[in-house]
Amino acid sequence: MSKLLNVVFFFFLMLLMGGTGFMALELTQLKDLYHTHVLREQKLRLDKHQLLKSIAQLKVELEDQQQAIAGLSGNILKVTYQVENQKPVVLDHLMVAPEFAVNDQVFIQKANGNSVLKVTGDKTLLNKWAERNELFFEHVIKKTMPLVFDKRTGSVVVENIVARSVFHQMGLRKGDKILRVNGRRMTRGVELRSELLKQRNTQILVLRDRKRIRIDVDYKLALLDKPKTLNEIILKLSKENFNQEVLDQLMSVESVALTQESNSNGVKIGELNDNNILSKMNFKPYDVITKVSGQTVDKAKIVSAFTSNHGPLEIDYLRKNQTHKVLVKFLETQQN
Repeated sequence: MSKLLNVVFFFFLMLLMGGTGFMALELTQLKDLYHTHVLREQKLRLDKHQLLKSIAQLKVELEDQQQAIAGLSGNILKVTYQVENQKPVVLDHLMVAPEFAVNDQVFIQKANGNSVLKVTGDKTLLNKWAERNELFFEHVIKKTMPLVFDKRTGSVVVENIVARSVFHQMGLRKGDKILRVNGRRMTRGVELRSELLKQRNTQILVLRDRKRIRIDVDYKLALLDKPKTLNEIILKLSKENFNQEVLDQLMSVESVALTQESNSNGVKIGELNDNNILSKMNFKPYDVITKVSGQTVDKAKIVSAFTSNHGPLEIDYLRKNQTHKVLVKFLETQQN
């Protein structure tokens, strides 16, 4: 009986030792697999870090190249040819700088309800702007309005937009999600920008602040709202104190509530009193001054133009969506 017990005990002992050895082998293999997995994860993290670093470096290089292109404004030679005695004569002259913003009023906007914006474009002015930027046109329009595709909404998002640019005048704003152009959904920024500048009636559907807005764009050879006949206003001031009186009159502009208009390139006039120089120039509240002596303006530029110039002032302004001009002159008179 004792021999049988010894045999059984020896059998179980051998079984236990075999099981322990097998478990030790399995643990070793699991440990090797774990270390292999850790090394693979570390390598993936390193590869991802290097990839992100490479992308960041490429972005820096791209920005440098874009700045270099923009800086070529004074160095690029535009070559034109004239035929003289059947031989081409090369005339070199410096090209103008890229125009990301536009001084001309290429588009006029008119709201038609809360969700519809009517826009009229001037083909002549748009063509002139395109011709001036012909050499680097694609770069200009991309820099003017960079776009990115949003997979979640299936729209093209306006990442940024240059103020007073053609797209800004058209009514687009930073953050707009462009859903459709003429009923078509677009995913590529290059195609979308080109479609907007094809000078044909265009309908743009955008999502702005969770509201849908429709921008209807049509084109004409010349905008309908041309300036009215130039009015001339003469302000009489005493000769003895002429400079000081002009300065006092013009400085009164600073007391007027002038606010920058977001949808039109200009400054809106607030409440006026009868003694203010703007009242004497026949301006009314809610008129929008767009240019002074041919230059686009903001509030600071208006005050500067009025206080540093005693000569004639030619002023463009909007009144009830109609464009007007006024020429203001100061006349020296003898004191009584």
